[in-house]
Amino acid sequence: MNRLDGDLIAAERVMGQLGEVNFQELGTNANALITQVRTEVQAMRLGKLSNNADEMLTGLKTVLARMDLVVANLDSGSLNDALANLRLASRDLDDTLRKLQKYPAGFLLGKPPPPARSLK
Repeated sequence: MNRLDGDLIAAERVMGQLGEVNFQELGTNANALITQVRTEVQAMRLGKLSNNADEMLTGLKTVLARMDLVVANLDSGSLNDALANLRLASRDLDDTLRKLQKYPAGFLLGKPPPPARSLK
């Protein structure tokens, strides 16, 4: 019984507090909030954003399809040959640059002149 009395007292307090709540003002505030949310959502132009995203995805699919064709038609043998030739050309260029640094005049003008006859 004591427990039931305690629960009844708590229930009466809650009912008293509910009586203090201004439900009309709460409803007005809720309506204003809903109106503001609707306005914000409309300002976001989500429909246009969705259309733009769809167009972008369509374009991306087209690009990926083209890339698939390029990769499928890629001749790996020719690519490997081109890379090997590029390595050789790079090595030759490196050798040429070393020679230029070591003997710039000879590189630009040719072989050094023969030694003077009097030195022979």
